[in-house]
Amino acid sequence: MKAIYCILLLSGLAAEEEFLPENPSNLYDKDGQTIGLQDQVGKAIITTKEIEEKQAEENRLAELNEAKRKKEEIRLARIAERKSGDPVPPEECIGYNGETSHKIASGDTLGKIALKIYGNSAYSTLISVFNRKPANKLFIGEELKTPSPYEIFTELEGKAVWEKYPYAIHDLISIHEQIKKMEPVIIEEKRAGKYSDDTKAQLDEMIWILGQVKQDFLDKVEGIDEYPLATMSQLQTVLNNVKEIRRGNLGKGNRNFQRISLYMINCYSYALSWGRDGFATAKEK
Repeated sequence: MKAIYCILLLSGLAAEEEFLPENPSNLYDKDGQTIGLQDQVGKAIITTKEIEEKQAEENRLAELNEAKRKKEEIRLARIAERKSGDPVPPEECIGYNGETSHKIASGDTLGKIALKIYGNSAYSTLISVFNRKPANKLFIGEELKTPSPYEIFTELEGKAVWEKYPYAIHDLISIHEQIKKMEPVIIEEKRAGKYSDDTKAQLDEMIWILGQVKQDFLDKVEGIDEYPLATMSQLQTVLNNVKEIRRGNLGKGNRNFQRISLYMINCYSYALSWGRDGFATAKEK
C-alpha cells in the first residue's frame, strides 16, 4: 500500500512540474539564464528588475564615456590649433617708445630709464638682465640697450629660448599686451557692476593659454634637462592674478594689473637669463 502511495505521489509531482511556467518568479542566474524552481535553492539569483537596472547603468556609463571622449577630442583639437599657426607675437609694446638704446645721464636709475622707454619702471629688471648691468653700477655716458621683449626673443639673445619654446614666448608677450589693452575696459565694467560676455571670454581664454604655457615648459624638449623653475614661479603668479581679475577682484587700487605686468616682465627676464646660460639655473652653474 505504501509503495502504491509513493508511486502516486511521485506521479503527481511530475505532472505538476510539467505544467509549471518556465520561470514563474522571473529569476535569473548571474549570466542571465533562467532558473527553474528546482534549481533556485542555494543559488545566486537576479530579478528582471535588477537586469533592467544593470542595463540602464551600462547605457548611462556608455553615454558618459562618449561625452568624455568628445570632451577629450575637443581639448586635444584646441591644443593642436594653438600650435598650428605662425607663433609671431605683436611687435607693439604698449608704452614702449621705440628707443633701442639709452645713454646714461646724471641722476638716471634703471627704474627711471624703464619708465621713460617702456612706460613702466618694472622693465628695469629686463634692462638689467639684458645688459648684464647691476642697478648699482650705472656710469654716466654708458649706453644701455633697450629693445622690446619681442625683439629680445626673436632677434637678440633670447632667440635660443624662442627656438625651443616659440609658442610659450609668443603667448606670454601676446597676453601681456592684451591685458594692457583690456585694463581700462575691465576697470570700467567692474565699476558698472558686470563684465561683458566678451570680457569674460577673453579672460577665460587667457587663463587657459597661460595653463598651456606652463605645460609647454613642463614638456620634454630636446637638449634641455631642467625646467625653468624661476620663470614658472613668476608665471604662476601671473595666472593667479588673471584668475582674481576674472573673479572680479582687481585688487586695491587695481593693483592686480600692476602685479600681472611686474611678474610677466620677470618671466621675460628669467627666461632670457635661463636660455642665455645654456638652459641651466644659476645654482647648477
